[in-house]
Amino acid sequence: MSFNPAFALEAPSAFARVQLCFLLQLAYSGERGAARAYVGHAASLRDPRERTEVRRILRDEVFHMDYTRSQLERIVPERHGRHLWLARASRLWKGYLRAASAVAGLLGTVVLVAQYFLILPVFALFAKRAARREHTGWSEPIRREGRAALERQY
Repeated sequence: MSFNPAFALEAPSAFARVQLCFLLQLAYSGERGAARAYVGHAASLRDPRERTEVRRILRDEVFHMDYTRSQLERIVPERHGRHLWLARASRLWKGYLRAASAVAGLLGTVVLVAQYFLILPVFALFAKRAARREHTGWSEPIRREGRAALERQY
């Protein structure tokens, strides 16, 4: 395989393009999330001046969202929709993982509590019962003679 100088010049820009697409995906997702948050925040405000200010910030967020989308369309015009869909899917996956880890923690707590209060008392009763059958103090070991002494400890 021979060295291709054209590929060497193109490879860093291809890598940079992939990295820039990833950053634009993150920026678009962040701006979209911020825009949704500001919509809810503006709806919850009672003061009209505050609501107007939040709506102005919301317009800025929408502008940033449109700008990042247009830059993504400029860099990868044929696949910009796929890149945005992947960014949304990534956010959904991370949300699922957060919810699943919370449920797993809850289930782990429930299982440990059940073991502590349901299973452990049963074993404690069996241990008390077995302890009553035990002899107190030391017991004399069984002495074995000859070959049996070398084959077994007890």
